[in-house]
Amino acid sequence: MTLPTFIVIGAGKAGTTSIYHYLAQHPDVHMSRVKETCYFAYDDAAQQLTKTHPQTAEYYRVKTLAEYRSLFTDTGGAKAVGEVSPQYIYTHTAPPRMRQLLGDVRIIAVLRNPVERAFSSYCMYRDQGKETRSFEQAIDDEIRGVGQELPWGWHHYLDRGRYARMLQPYYLAFGSDRVHIELFEDFQADAPEVMRRIYRFIGVDQSFCPDLSTQYNATGRPRNRLVHMLTHKRQWTTVLKNQLPKWVREPLYKCVMKARRANLERIAVPDHTRVRLESWFADDVRQLEKMLLRNLSHWSPRRDESTMVGAATAYPLNANTAMTTNAGPATIESGTVEKIMG
Repeated sequence: MTLPTFIVIGAGKAGTTSIYHYLAQHPDVHMSRVKETCYFAYDDAAQQLTKTHPQTAEYYRVKTLAEYRSLFTDTGGAKAVGEVSPQYIYTHTAPPRMRQLLGDVRIIAVLRNPVERAFSSYCMYRDQGKETRSFEQAIDDEIRGVGQELPWGWHHYLDRGRYARMLQPYYLAFGSDRVHIELFEDFQADAPEVMRRIYRFIGVDQSFCPDLSTQYNATGRPRNRLVHMLTHKRQWTTVLKNQLPKWVREPLYKCVMKARRANLERIAVPDHTRVRLESWFADDVRQLEKMLLRNLSHWSPRRDESTMVGAATAYPLNANTAMTTNAGPATIESGTVEKIMG
């Protein structure tokens, strides 16, 4: 039986759903039929969370090893086998569990400007009816530690953009040659080139050209609420999977997602909030630059103009948050992560 040879660990709201579909198109790649299995994130803390907040159980779709193995029973001789679960980047127990079961599995992460990622995550939860606060109130509450009783994921808009800390366990567990990092901005600007680099990293033909015409899980303000409601992703995936053959449901699903995206208008982060958050993330971005050997000043162009009380270095990680990294083609020398993180 073949188990994953690579895993996309996140980050959330950074194009991982699109990458899942583009990987699945490659003839030499087999992707788990369940996206976001979250198997390696289902640790003791997650099990306790699902008991205290039963509504979070839906996030952990695969809970047992038998269930996980069943996703890869028919890989058809694929050269690369993988899955995508953005929750992994935030879970400090995931890397050792992966290492124990999968050995030298290859790790892929896509990182997005943390300010944009936080706002996109907020918009998603707001759209789902799980968030009623303003964005400013939500980040104020998180910085002050208010709302920690909220279910998993609903109040970690800032903490989940601290990539340097979250990526470290993956480098320590697998080594820099097994960890590949891309930036969401590069993916937006040149998706074909990013996919070529990912194909090359997982060991399949990089000349394959996937159909990139559909972008998945876009967020924004709906122009028409009825269209937005009728094109909701989850209801369509459930209907299509249960009632239509693959050759019919895949093109229909693409059409639905295109209609949904066309109905959205982009919402910008308010300027005063952006300046504030760029300062908040500045120290973590500096650490990430050293780990990736890459200039990320476009994420925090005003980061040296001011400092904010309660910046990221003073904000404690919760027990379920992790860390790691590498950027695109950049390579990190042995021991660099340990030196950077101290």
